[in-house]
Order: sequence, then structure tokens, then C-alpha cells
Amino acid sequence: MLVSVIIPVYNDEEYIGKLLDSLTKQTVKNFEVIIIDDKSNDGTLDIVKKFKNKLNFKILTSGKHNQSYSRNLGIKSAKCDIIVNLDSDCSVNKNFVQGIINSFKSQNIDGLRVKEQ
Repeated sequence: MLVSVIIPVYNDEEYIGKLLDSLTKQTVKNFEVIIIDDKSNDGTLDIVKKFKNKLNFKILTSGKHNQSYSRNLGIKSAKCDIIVNLDSDCSVNKNFVQGIINSFKSQNIDGLRVKEQ
């Protein structure tokens, strides 16, 4: 099972680096990150691009200034079995992705709600 992590951003330079850094430390490395930028006018994309060689990610542009629209855009672009929505001001522990995969493998479930770190 593979995981797509969907992260909408808009002027989130203060937070996005911490989240992406926590994703680089995952025990599972085979997952995709989809950043949906709402046409940020700060350094958000500069920070995201620093992780280009550390994560498997793609950047989409929305411009709608609507988080729900951006999430849906990311979901439509997702290529994996499991979709995870994160906000840019989150950070996750190193077993986050593995824990989600394990939960889906071991239980007959359709979705999870995971407590933030």
C-alpha cells in the first residue's frame, strides 16, 4: 500500500519547513507528497523546493484561496492507495506513514483520524 500526502499551502513559510522535515524522517520512504500552492507571495515555495531531492513530491498551483478546493485538486492528482490530508502547520512523528499503512492492512477500515504530534 502506498500513501499520498496532500498539503495545501498559502503563505505558510513559517510552518511548511517543519512539516516537510518531519516527512523526510519517515521510516517508510515510498510515499508521495502533493503540495497545492494557492499562489503564495512569501517564501513558501522556496522552502518547499529545498526538499526536492529529499521527498517524492509534486507542486500544483490552485490560486482559488480555498483550502477545500486545493485539497480536492491534490486528491485528484494522487496516485496512491491511501490519501492523507495534512495542514502545513502540522508535524508528524517518524512512524506516521508506517502507522497509517499498518492500520489499513490490519483492519477493515475506510478511513482514519490520526492525532497530531
